[in-house]
Formats: sequence, structure tokens, C-alpha cells
Amino acid sequence: MIKISGSVESFQAITKTMVTINLNMGTERQIVRLTVGEPWVVSNGDHIDVIGEYDKKSGVFSAYGYDNLSKRVRFFPEYSSGVKVIAFFWYLITGFFILGTGFLLSVNLFDSRGPDYLMCLIVVIPFSISCFAFWLGYKRFNKIKNIFKECRAMEI
Repeated sequence: MIKISGSVESFQAITKTMVTINLNMGTERQIVRLTVGEPWVVSNGDHIDVIGEYDKKSGVFSAYGYDNLSKRVRFFPEYSSGVKVIAFFWYLITGFFILGTGFLLSVNLFDSRGPDYLMCLIVVIPFSISCFAFWLGYKRFNKIKNIFKECRAMEI
């Protein structure tokens, strides 16, 4: 996460909460995609500070928080209880699937009559999907948590 500052040369509204800004930072210009949780307040000529990260694929700076110094308007995201509840249920549901399918897999592999390989193959598929979903959830919620933490630490 880094902070960049500059004046707004031009902007293009995408939605009420997303705007693309051409930011003049003195000697260089940067395209900034600002995505916030409430309607943004930006005009041409405003001096703003944005916090975010560079998107390596597109070369655009993705901003998650901003401070419009000209209009004294700011937005920094918060790690709300709603996000925590969604993360809790995501981990709970995928965890149950991992435990359940893992249990079925171990029962079929270590059966006293010999392993049932067909049943194990059938159970491995949902087990793998559950593990992948858990990993994706962990990756996404950890990124959201880090964004909130970094924005709070870098708040202007």
C-alpha cells in the first residue's frame, strides 16, 4: 500500500462509488481508479491524496481511500462487523465441508474390508473443491483485512 498525492486533471464517473481520475503529480501523470463505499467528491483541480496499490496487469493505481484536501472530504474503509460475519460463515461452511469430506475419505481409505477406491475418488472431488474454496476465502478476506489495516495506519 502506498500513498500518492496530486491534483485532478480530469475524471470520469463509472458509478456513484467508482471514478477514474487522471492525477497530475507534478512531473508525471497517473491514472487512478478510486473505489469507495460512499459517493465520491472530486472535481477538476482538486488536490487529493489517495491510498492504494498498483495493478501490475493494467498499470492503473487502484485506490481504496482518499482525502480531498480542497473540499475537506475523506473516505477510508473500515473492517466492519458485516465483513467479519460473512468471513465467519464462509470459514464455518467450508470448514464443515472439509471435515465431512475428509472424514468420508478416511473411512473409505482405511476400511477394514479394504479401501474402496471408487468411493474415495468420488469423495476427493468435493474435498478438493472445499479446500480450494477455503483457500480463496482466506486469501480474499485477508486482503480485505490488510487493506483496512494499511489504510488506517496511513490515514492522513
